[in-house]
Amino acid sequence: MTWQTVVHAAALFASAGLSLWAAVIARTRRSVPGSAAFSWLMLAVSIWSFASAMHTLVSDRDARILIAKFQYVGVAPIGVLWLLFASEYSRMAWTADRMLRSIVWIVPAITFALALTNEQHWFYWSAIDEVRTAVGTRLIYTGGPWYWINAVYSYSLVLIGTLILVRGLRRFPPPYRRQTTMIIIGAIVPWAGNLLYLAGVFPGFDFTPVAFTVSGALFTLGIYRYRLFGLVPVAREMVVDSLDDGVLVLDAQRRIVDFNAAAERYTGISATSLGRPVEEVVAWWNEAVTPGPPRADVARGGGDTRATTEGQPALV
Repeated sequence: MTWQTVVHAAALFASAGLSLWAAVIARTRRSVPGSAAFSWLMLAVSIWSFASAMHTLVSDRDARILIAKFQYVGVAPIGVLWLLFASEYSRMAWTADRMLRSIVWIVPAITFALALTNEQHWFYWSAIDEVRTAVGTRLIYTGGPWYWINAVYSYSLVLIGTLILVRGLRRFPPPYRRQTTMIIIGAIVPWAGNLLYLAGVFPGFDFTPVAFTVSGALFTLGIYRYRLFGLVPVAREMVVDSLDDGVLVLDAQRRIVDFNAAAERYTGISATSLGRPVEEVVAWWNEAVTPGPPRADVARGGGDTRATTEGQPALV
């Protein structure tokens, strides 16, 4: 057994443990949108990582094949769980439809059944060959027809889920850049890991489950420490942007940190106004808003502009 094999197995075992931790943490935060799907996603990644580590360490051919089949308990549902996580976080209506939720599970169910019974039909793997490489003997699984159907399906769901997550990033104002960076990295890491595997950068080693674990750790940190899935951008887009009243968010230095479309219409501010003192951007601000009460109504353009002008940043 080479040192590369030991390192790879150790990384996968660590990935399994970290993913399991993330799954447990998510289960304790059920009020967070998407937490249930996220918990199952991390559990699936943990199973995938653990099975991959065992597949790396075991030398018996039949045992390896059996482990590869068990691995699909984690591999098969990854795409669906990623999509459900992204969709539930974004409060997408389709997640409440039981029929649609059932339909998306058809392909993973067939995939697991075909992988489990592959020797009876060879429809999932068309061949399983033992090959010697620089880092030891590896099993090469040649994909059959359903392998590629599942691959296209899973990648499509992960891509859609990633786009759903990234879609909301334009709603993040500057104070949330740390969270923004976290979600971008979290969405991209699994793709990078799988591309490295497909490109043969690490022959015989698939670091995709490790990449999903890194992604899960970033989301866990964002969700439960930095409140990534709080008001911005989802609740803001659903509630604040739909108001006819103008809403400005100012920090303790009276700088503009966020605003809705109505405030943009009534005051003439734009994205370039973010971070600038409100008095510099809105010429009539001092006459219209006194620093006393937390709310001030401004008659302008038939609307009502509201802002907090004292204390810590607030949204009213």
